[in-house]
Amino acid sequence: MIDIGAHILAALGGNGWGSVRDIPRRLAHHGVIAQEEVGNLEAMIGMRKVLVRGYIEVDPRKIHEIIQTRLGDFERFAQAVARFLQQVED
Repeated sequence: MIDIGAHILAALGGNGWGSVRDIPRRLAHHGVIAQEEVGNLEAMIGMRKVLVRGYIEVDPRKIHEIIQTRLGDFERFAQAVARFLQQVED
């Protein structure tokens, strides 16, 4: 999601973000994703940082809950990107 968002923003004319957590907000600004998705995607980016960098102890139950309830966020992101790319091609 981070890489795809960064590539789209670069293609739209520069990076325009200070950190990777800014990517969802910038994507919404350009109409790639819905504004309502920004918070969810920012939270996912934050969780990725926690998991990859090991900043804090992660509760496995919390990860299980996210896997069980939040994977639809990825699907909505993929659908939004597909719609955006289709519009660009047309």
